[in-house]
Amino acid sequence: MLGALLCTSARASAQSRPNFVLIVADDLGRGELGAYGQEQLATPALDALAARGARFSQAYTTVPVCAPSRCSILTGLHAGHCAVTENDEPNLPLPSRDPTVAEMLALAGYHRAMVGKWALGGELDDGTPWNVQSAPWRVGFEHVLGILDQEIAQDHYPSWLWRASPGGEPAMERLEGNDEGARSRYAPDLFSSEAVARVRDTPEPFFLYFAMTLPHRELVPPPGSDADPSDADATYAAMVARLDAQVGAIVAALEARGISERTYVVFTSDNGPNSIDGHRIETFASSSALRGQKRDLYEGGVRVPLLVAGPDVAPRVLEEPVMLADLFPTFASLADAPVPRELDGRSFAEELAGSTREGALHDHLYFECNERRGGAEAPTRRAVRRGRWKWIRSARGDELYDLEVDPAERHDVAAREPEIVAELARLATADDAPRVPSRAPALVVRAGAAIADRAPREAGPTPLLVLDPDDVEDDGRSWPQRIESPALVATLVGPELVRSDPGHLRFEGEDHVVVPSHPALAVFGGSFSLHARVRLTALASEPTRDQRQWLVFAKPTGLSDVHAAFGLLVQGGDLGCAPEAPHACSGREITLFFGDPRLDPARPLVLPSTLTIDDDAVHEIVVRVDRTQGSIELELDERSESLPFLVQPGIEAEAPIVIGGHHDASGRFAQGLRGELSRFALAEGTASRDELRHLPRLADPRHLRVRLGDVALGGEAVVALELESLPLPAAHWIEAEIEPDEGVRAELEGGARRALFAGDVAHARVRLD
Repeated sequence: MLGALLCTSARASAQSRPNFVLIVADDLGRGELGAYGQEQLATPALDALAARGARFSQAYTTVPVCAPSRCSILTGLHAGHCAVTENDEPNLPLPSRDPTVAEMLALAGYHRAMVGKWALGGELDDGTPWNVQSAPWRVGFEHVLGILDQEIAQDHYPSWLWRASPGGEPAMERLEGNDEGARSRYAPDLFSSEAVARVRDTPEPFFLYFAMTLPHRELVPPPGSDADPSDADATYAAMVARLDAQVGAIVAALEARGISERTYVVFTSDNGPNSIDGHRIETFASSSALRGQKRDLYEGGVRVPLLVAGPDVAPRVLEEPVMLADLFPTFASLADAPVPRELDGRSFAEELAGSTREGALHDHLYFECNERRGGAEAPTRRAVRRGRWKWIRSARGDELYDLEVDPAERHDVAAREPEIVAELARLATADDAPRVPSRAPALVVRAGAAIADRAPREAGPTPLLVLDPDDVEDDGRSWPQRIESPALVATLVGPELVRSDPGHLRFEGEDHVVVPSHPALAVFGGSFSLHARVRLTALASEPTRDQRQWLVFAKPTGLSDVHAAFGLLVQGGDLGCAPEAPHACSGREITLFFGDPRLDPARPLVLPSTLTIDDDAVHEIVVRVDRTQGSIELELDERSESLPFLVQPGIEAEAPIVIGGHHDASGRFAQGLRGELSRFALAEGTASRDELRHLPRLADPRHLRVRLGDVALGGEAVVALELESLPLPAAHWIEAEIEPDEGVRAELEGGARRALFAGDVAHARVRLD
């Protein structure tokens, strides 16, 4: 008996791989380092780091604000492709489909630690868990000490931090002495101490992501500083000095452990500097005489410091334009870790080693800013740099600058170069277009003769979600959650929801089921099919708005959302009648919703049918939506109806699916279904009723054991294995390792890849003793 186990595992020769320490300052301008020309602020540790390594003169963030920039760093995607597009509240989450650099380094045997500011989901500003599927301990980091919410990170004396360690449950760590405005424990120093401890104690090879909270607001002098709290510029200078000292402590810890020569230390900032709370960037020439600051797409907002010191990195200045999204593939290349195909970043490992590249690393760089807070600019602005040319589109229209002769972007030449403006605008449109959905959550393992004899996979609907009553458990935790086991576990909400014979879920009052946020559910931008078998009771004779009952809806992330981006109502209330309805509607017509008010300020699209639900009748409902053709086919038992509609935006990212729910005007759940549900299935593509009835389950894309059963052996007792990653919607990568079941003595020859992406095939041979 053999098994193929998908999991993270250490690899041979891991000890020979370099360590990585990535330090990201918060709102630090490139001009605030001595290595970049600063004359007033003292940064001796950073200057020493620059003196022994590479200093990039043209390094860029892809977004001039915090959260999207960190998304780009961790996922290797530029601003047009990162799922986190702005500094939103609550913080937008990283989707499961996009692996982080920590997850890829894990496949190469790395230990991973994150310290400092996260800003990518995990909690609300009152500490309520939210979007925990993208908390750092869920996306590749083992050790964590950090502030999850970026609003809380502005307070250098917060009331709590979050801590996680291998084998333990993540927990909120209260900071006694910081309650009710008291200031006893300074978070930047706590982070610095933790980062030094990770350098000192983490087994090699390791990756430390130290996301500093300095010198971001609030402007308060660090403990022990003699800066006058009423002097914003002096306070800011003291914060930069403390940041520099913390970098020095990291370098000293590496040297004390004797691993400095095999560790890459990378220092950068998430975006340009910020004038805030009385401090002005002009005081210290924080943007190096470049135009703009944080939130600007001018050079001062997007050009950042980047220092790299480490093995075989000779002291020099690198003029090659790079972006922070390049860090992911660079680390992966140096660590011999898998590199996702879809990354926008490119490895600059060759440049670090002193090699000369033929041509530019990037054809062009794309920038975007969707910030809705802190500035008078329009919410969405875009920019492209290609060679000497820099194009910006803002509320003022198109601008074009020649950076070779005008690095400060003072002279707009768009009027005299219309062809260049048009070409760069075309590149921006292409970069800002939605990506083709990432694919590959499923793994097929074939053994022996089945490899040579295998037939092509039959085409058919792709299962996205198949929910049976036995899948629903009350695990005592709030939603949304990432799926954590091969069997789908949804969250039961409400005290009365029980299983009843034979195999039903009975809903009473406010009960509903929440299927946690999962990449396979991000399907509402294309074609999909839905199937449900349900019996409803106690429907209102003339339902009001507050008596609407949803069979299912997908809700965008955020407490302020008051509509479903997709929903199927079985009791619609005052939604109006279908155009072809022969009489006044009863409110029991099946109705579909499309739309998200964040994408379209108008009311979501409401599509009432003429098919009505009856009390105490077992109904079979099928919905087929083809958004490419603008058509919907709706079936209720033996009745059917077609509903044409104009295509509107759907969910393009993960969102929890709620079954048997309702929400009030504040977006909070108010009531659920009354009745029983015996099956719910969701598939990509248009499927027949019979196909939906027999739709197979979709296993968790990240952890799956495949048992091959008894296999016939040849004379050499060797089994040939083939692993194929099928192109199904969900996470576009899968971790692969082959190992025998307990008690079986076998040796793996060849080995499978550490990560399989969509359509990948890997081969291995298992020799049994």
